Amino acid sequence: MPNRSTLWSAVFILPTLLPDCRSGPTFPTGGYLYPKSISEKDTGFYLYPLKDILSKLDSFNHIWDNYEFQNLGEPNLSLRPLKAPEFRLFQPGYRESDDLIILLTPTTLTVKRQSAFHHRFITDTNRLSQLERNLMWFMYYHYGKPRPDSLKRPLYYHFVDSMERRYPQLKDPKFYVQIAEKARVSDTAFRPCRSATRNITPYEYQSFVDSLNASGYWQMPYKRECNEGLAIDGPYYFSLEANTPERYNFVNGNPCPNDTNLFYKACQHLARLAGLKKEINILWIEGPPDTARHRQPLVVDDVILEKIKPTPKERHSKKLHPN
Repeated sequence: MPNRSTLWSAVFILPTLLPDCRSGPTFPTGGYLYPKSISEKDTGFYLYPLKDILSKLDSFNHIWDNYEFQNLGEPNLSLRPLKAPEFRLFQPGYRESDDLIILLTPTTLTVKRQSAFHHRFITDTNRLSQLERNLMWFMYYHYGKPRPDSLKRPLYYHFVDSMERRYPQLKDPKFYVQIAEKARVSDTAFRPCRSATRNITPYEYQSFVDSLNASGYWQMPYKRECNEGLAIDGPYYFSLEANTPERYNFVNGNPCPNDTNLFYKACQHLARLAGLKKEINILWIEGPPDTARHRQPLVVDDVILEKIKPTPKERHSKKLHPN
């Protein structure tokens, strides 16, 4: 049986061991709890904890996350905690730009690229009837969109209402998915995404986590918009997901002119760690107008032009138009 001095030594040593047992980064309160139960039919929805708070339009737009992330071989991070925290930054491709993903864990950083021109599946509307094509395009342009003022655009208002009365399935996004599945075919030009992984230091990982924790990310709404309406020509959408032992979180946003908020800075910091600072430009900084240089007005002296008589035109004999 251990003596009393040995027991007291153990009591004093135990508190010094506790911090090591709880080592690793901590995260502020916020985010979303993982679901207690999961409906099998909804496991393809990549924002599962948010499914009851998203707007109709946002839910409709995020239907396609399943296909986007399948192209990149990525699982659904919103269903349950992983063995270690993981962050996933996603920027969809645009024109010649690739779909880009950055995955960060406490020990590794992975970059994935997928051609924006060739996805695993493409849509062939020739597989649909004319009515199905019409209904598909109607939902694409009108489902969940804000309605215009009925007094200003009565014909449009009447058209949308009459279509939904005649075809009630237009109010159900699952109907759109059914049509899209019917029109889906494999893209023979598809190639698996390119992936590269490197080890990261504890300092690199912790520096990102600290910057993200300080940015208010864990209390942000799921969508961050610019204060002014802008038409941006280029990759304009990005999202950051977090899978931690206790919570899941998701925020998407658009680069906004001269918006240097701490969340955007944290995401740009992650892009720098991945060597993608030239391809992922979340911080959109517009320089001040250059007022230092002014062109001196060009002064031209008056010039007296000499009068020149026009050269007389030569006379040519008329020729008949050839047959």
